Amino acid sequence: MKIFERLRNLTSIIWIVSELSLALIIFSVLIFLLLGESSGVFVTSITENSIYLLREVGAESIIGVTIVFFVYFYLRQRSK
Repeated sequence: MKIFERLRNLTSIIWIVSELSLALIIFSVLIFLLLGESSGVFVTSITENSIYLLREVGAESIIGVTIVFFVYFYLRQRSK
C-alpha cells in the first residue's frame, strides 16, 4: 500500500507542475500580446516556441485532440 501512496503523491506533484507550466506559458503569451517585442527575451522565446509548435503540429491534429477532449469531458459529465 505504501507504493500506491507514493505513486499517488508523485502523480499529484506531476499534475501540479504541469498545470503551473501551462499557466506560465499562457501568461507569457498574454504578456507578449500586450507588450509586443518589448516584453523581454524570455517571454518572446516562449511565444516563438509556442507558435513554432502549433505550426509544426498542424491544424488537423489540434482539431483532433480538441474533439477527443470534448468527448472525454462530455462522457465524464454524463456518467455523474
